[in-house]
Amino acid sequence: MNPEQTHEAFSARQKRVQDVIDLKEPDRVPFYLSWRFWAAAQASITCETAMYDAKALSDAFRPWLLELEPDLY
Repeated sequence: MNPEQTHEAFSARQKRVQDVIDLKEPDRVPFYLSWRFWAAAQASITCETAMYDAKALSDAFRPWLLELEPDLY
């Protein structure tokens, strides 16, 4: 994605979430990703490592964030 596309995607996600907060109907239901230990398990990282090594957890999450494109995480 180029910077303009990235900004457009971010703005769309931000509007989607704000619409839900404002009790307006969004274009689709926002997708919230909160699977800390799932991503760690997929990357063969222990729960302890996930809790104390932010870089390892970030590296484990990155492929899933890029693939699933959640609105929030």
